[in-house]
Amino acid sequence: MRDPGDQAPDCGGCPFEAVQADCPFVPKPFDAHDVLLAIGERAPEVHVLRAGAVLAEAGASETHFAGLRVPGTLLGGEVIDGRPAALGVRALTPGWTCVAPFEAVHRAARDSAPLAWALARGVAGASRVKADDLSAIGASARARVARVILALDAASVRVTGRVLARLAGVRHETVSRTLRGLRADGLVGPGRALPVYDADGLAAVVAAG
Repeated sequence: MRDPGDQAPDCGGCPFEAVQADCPFVPKPFDAHDVLLAIGERAPEVHVLRAGAVLAEAGASETHFAGLRVPGTLLGGEVIDGRPAALGVRALTPGWTCVAPFEAVHRAARDSAPLAWALARGVAGASRVKADDLSAIGASARARVARVILALDAASVRVTGRVLARLAGVRHETVSRTLRGLRADGLVGPGRALPVYDADGLAAVVAAG
């Protein structure tokens, strides 16, 4: 996995790059396992994930929704209209967010139409990511595990079997059984790193549902 580094990321590639002069967000580092947002928290900070990977989750149980979030994603956008945080966010790797109190985001968006537009796009993008995650719930365990493996591989992130189970929305035992099948079919390799041997084959498993 790429080391997020000790220096804060510059604005290149950020969803708010075009509105730097008005941007209320400031860089903030995090370590693996840090909690960035707590479920039900009111008036928390709003984050833009800039480096690293985090888990967005609706609860601690393995039956609760959980999704992988990668750089460029707005975290906690639902609090902008006064709602409590709907998803908890905890770090899977070290990394950086750019963070601002939601009151500061309100003020800046009210005074800057470009920032308001960038914020709206960020909220919409986060909603699309969550909708994609939820759309996979009706798929087979094999398809769900294959989908998560492809996402982790694209983000160069390693996780434990239990986190993989959370992301796939299945039990840990089901992940173990499914991985044995995927390895037997030559789609992934051994070990926690889950090396992808056949990305097209995994994509076909996902498409089959």
